[in-house]
Amino acid sequence: PQNDAPEEPQQEITGSVSVSKKYSEGLKYRSNGDGTCALAGMGSCTASCVLIPPKSPTGDTVTEILPFAFRDSIVGAIELPTTVTTLSAASFAGCNRLAYVRVSAGNPAFLEEDGVLYTADGTTLIYCPSGRSADTLTLSAALTRIAAGAFADCTTLRTVNFSGTTS
Repeated sequence: PQNDAPEEPQQEITGSVSVSKKYSEGLKYRSNGDGTCALAGMGSCTASCVLIPPKSPTGDTVTEILPFAFRDSIVGAIELPTTVTTLSAASFAGCNRLAYVRVSAGNPAFLEEDGVLYTADGTTLIYCPSGRSADTLTLSAALTRIAAGAFADCTTLRTVNFSGTTS
């Protein structure tokens, strides 16, 4: 059979390939009235892997995740953009399937090690996902503080290793 459709030009691909991110849609936001907003909930989003956008659909910069924003959802993984600088363990409370939190490179407030959320300098453990399947956790050697609720509902966690100092 003959194809009468025009042939598309071949493009030579060299080097690495970049793929644009597909941010989660339908999330619920609360505007702060100053060009920033907080992620307030799942809204109509039904994704199990949530990629939080740096800007809301109205153009506000997403800087915060409110407590219980993911409560009773099926979310298993979340990626925080560089713009989110305010959250707590309560932001993930009631999200029992959450197994992994990823932080975008360049986030000034947070970092992630093995899916566990720390402050950017690694000194405070903010949140260990309650749906994490590993029964062992090795803490950051820089750790000096564990935030309240950081291990809430971590039912599979059996062993915590720490190689830092007791001070």
